[in-house]
Amino acid sequence: MLVLGTLMEQVCNEAIMFRNADREIRGVIFGVANTFGFLGQFIFSLVGGIMFDDLGPKWPFLLVGACDFMLFVITALLGWCGVIVNDI
Repeated sequence: MLVLGTLMEQVCNEAIMFRNADREIRGVIFGVANTFGFLGQFIFSLVGGIMFDDLGPKWPFLLVGACDFMLFVITALLGWCGVIVNDI
């Protein structure tokens, strides 16, 4: 379930990025997004390991859940304000 949820999150993020980017710079945006994604994975692994050792085994999962919830809230607000438009 964790892998499926992460996959769906990544697909949604890429769809939002590509629908709102100009054709000429989509490759650049995809490259920058992947770079920051891999950097985020590294930082989350490092912080999660420290949290696991110092605070307990549930804390890395709570951190990721909190970040996912913040992403949901930000995306919902951007959609509600009209910044992200579904024009299909």
